[in-house]
Amino acid sequence: LDPDLGSPHRSRLSSIERVRVLSRRRIAFELSRRDASFADLTGLGILPERLTTTAGAVDDNDLVGAGPFRLAHFHRRREVILERVRRGDGASAPLGVVFRVVPDAVMRALELRSGSVDLVQNALDPDAADYLDRRVAAIDVVRGPYDAYQYLGINHRHPALAKVAVRRALAYAIDRRAIVEHLLRRQAVVAHSLLPPHHWAHTDVRRYRYDPRRAAALLDAAGYPDPDGDGPRVRLELSYKTTNLELRRRIAEVMAADLARVGIRLKVETSEWASFFADVRAGRFDLYSLAWVGIRDPDLLRLTFHSAATPPDGNNRGAFADPRIDRLSERARVAANDRRRRLYARVERRAAKLLPYVPLWWPQQVVALNRRVRGFSMAPSGDLGALTRTYLAADSEAAASASATRSARVLPASTARRAPSTSSTTAATPGGSSERRVRWSPSSAVPANSSSTVETSTRDGANDRKQRS
Repeated sequence: LDPDLGSPHRSRLSSIERVRVLSRRRIAFELSRRDASFADLTGLGILPERLTTTAGAVDDNDLVGAGPFRLAHFHRRREVILERVRRGDGASAPLGVVFRVVPDAVMRALELRSGSVDLVQNALDPDAADYLDRRVAAIDVVRGPYDAYQYLGINHRHPALAKVAVRRALAYAIDRRAIVEHLLRRQAVVAHSLLPPHHWAHTDVRRYRYDPRRAAALLDAAGYPDPDGDGPRVRLELSYKTTNLELRRRIAEVMAADLARVGIRLKVETSEWASFFADVRAGRFDLYSLAWVGIRDPDLLRLTFHSAATPPDGNNRGAFADPRIDRLSERARVAANDRRRRLYARVERRAAKLLPYVPLWWPQQVVALNRRVRGFSMAPSGDLGALTRTYLAADSEAAASASATRSARVLPASTARRAPSTSSTTAATPGGSSERRVRWSPSSAVPANSSSTVETSTRDGANDRKQRS
């Protein structure tokens, strides 16, 4: 909670008054006020005090954890190898897992096809996932619900974007369904709010279906008339920032074409992840797109839309402000049970009316795995706790079950919701015999866990899964 540490979690933990040590394995948090979202924060990683006082970054070889694996090897930008702490956890338990860093999307698909990688989660381009699903007999592609939300971020300091009519025009002008159908290969659903449909606090809200004529009328009403009909002059020019990944560039091109039809020129600016996210955090944008991943507690609505939640105290990077959303989200934070759900429903309906973000889509979770992989179950959060129970079957067993696994690739929401999750597993390695080795290929060395909401600029992984919020 020390402001000098610059923790992005500081505002979420502001209700902690003190922490008491009860025993070697038990601690007590004493809060200064009611905080209904606090339970969701108990999965945050905790460092030993000796590491919090060390100047500079924690050494790669001094990483710590309390889960079933220990760090065996850390090679920055290449791989993370964890080995099981206790070897007597059952014959099917993996002795370890290797997390390999494969930045290129095409190479991830090729290594999965060749068998050098056993499992890829949410890190394949839609075209590659479809190809593996239809053409590679040794690979199964499983889809299911995902606690994620892709959105169009807006700078409310911009004179035009400060007008709700212009924001609504953007929502009507972008053909999100076409993007989902053709670029994302139906591996997403058009979104209308931040909380996905399977979330306990989700509610139905106002929807903005593709309607370029209505978008043009809203721009007229906002004071941005068409200056020359079918001529080359535009009503408005905006910049749009995204990463330099191929899929992100293609999506930007489609958005630019959609907006051009209603007289808005979109200047697309691409950059590598670090520069892009630095600009977003600093508010240097008109428009941008990111995704929230690992959405669990609806207090994310307050942290994202409250007027006081501007960085570094929250994620309101576009400086959106609405007194009613402020009051409702503050009341929801201390409410309980059904009252809390009702308050967040009012926040969502208000946000759908004012559009602090333009909702784009809710991504599906997509896992591609070798048929020899056994015991892995998807969690909607994208958590990898199931790797503690995952192992590789013999080739004969995998062949015998091929027809059965081929017929069940979509995991229902009810099944996914029952999937166990832990917050301790990030990556692990081959230890012992090869039949118990699991090799997993993320696009960065630190995958998201179930205890943190993670923001990433692409639902399919690539180089962007870095920022915990």
